[in-house]
Amino acid sequence: MLEQTVKNINSRFGWRNTRKLLGSSLGVTAQGLPLFIERVNSVVQHNPDLKDRIDDFWEGLIFSGNRLLSIYRITDEDVAKLQTIFTNQKKDNSPVSEKYPTPLSREELLVADTELHFAELRQDIIRDKQIDTAVFLSKAYYTEVIELDPTHLSDAGMELRANGGEIKCKTRQVTQCFNTIMLMPAEKILILTIDLSILPRSESQPQQYLVAKFIKKEAGVILNNPLELFGSIQDLYEKVDGRISHVSFITSDGNTSSLKLKPSQKCLRQDVYHHSGESASPILTKFKLGKIWDLPQSSSHILSVELILPGKRTMLDNPRIRLHEAIAKNCNNIDSIIFIVEKILDSVKSCEEKRRARSSGHK
Repeated sequence: MLEQTVKNINSRFGWRNTRKLLGSSLGVTAQGLPLFIERVNSVVQHNPDLKDRIDDFWEGLIFSGNRLLSIYRITDEDVAKLQTIFTNQKKDNSPVSEKYPTPLSREELLVADTELHFAELRQDIIRDKQIDTAVFLSKAYYTEVIELDPTHLSDAGMELRANGGEIKCKTRQVTQCFNTIMLMPAEKILILTIDLSILPRSESQPQQYLVAKFIKKEAGVILNNPLELFGSIQDLYEKVDGRISHVSFITSDGNTSSLKLKPSQKCLRQDVYHHSGESASPILTKFKLGKIWDLPQSSSHILSVELILPGKRTMLDNPRIRLHEAIAKNCNNIDSIIFIVEKILDSVKSCEEKRRARSSGHK
């Protein structure tokens, strides 16, 4: 059980973070996962209370990890409806609910249903804000491209592989998603988060549908469009906090270009190529942005959470194609998710104030 929990943490949070953050809390380090698990087992045998620390770490990831965010402004009436339906939710007797917070194994998932199952409601006060979070579990299929095992290759395939060729195939995989519906009652903000820790964003639509259907069918809340986030790309780029990790933009000659942060770099604002381009043509139009904030986890460790605003080139020219989604990456608890949400909300407010100022100036 302990070994599987550590493997679950590693699969959702990555080896680097698992070793750094979980390892440091346990006083354990290792070069690879098998030795890491062996040493974790050893320290837990000597101090059984450390198992609770591992379980808490895992449960924090249930609410975070990598997530697709859609943020809505709702009415007081909607807030009341959602709070009522949250309070009245009960866990069913499905295998996925009964085993929570432990995920089902692959074998169990293959025979599980694809419905949405309520798992937990928790209420937190984070930076003086009330946050109500309902967790819903669901099975999801996704496509994975893998290198074909040599045992399945013909002689011609083996020859191609021996000459440097790659032979890959697509397989259907299954995972368990820990989706959440988050409510900020005082702010009248609703956040739908889809678990992308394993599921690719390109295959998240069925999960989005399940969560939206629950809100409409069970709570009777009809959602308007989520907050429009395209204007936040430039706004967040200009804000001096955090570090720019990705930027896609239109160059002065009309072509598209992208820059991603390299391991040796701290922030793309200091990139020589990009900086010279901004100086020569400061109106370079950006349509996609990644931004990182370093959050202290202890006196010696930080967690670098990332916000991605995944805009597209076509959004610059077609006003009917809007950006209504953001991606939070590398989060380890509700606090870090809310940190990202607050950055988005602050930016949306800033953009709206700028639009009002421009509108007033034209009168």
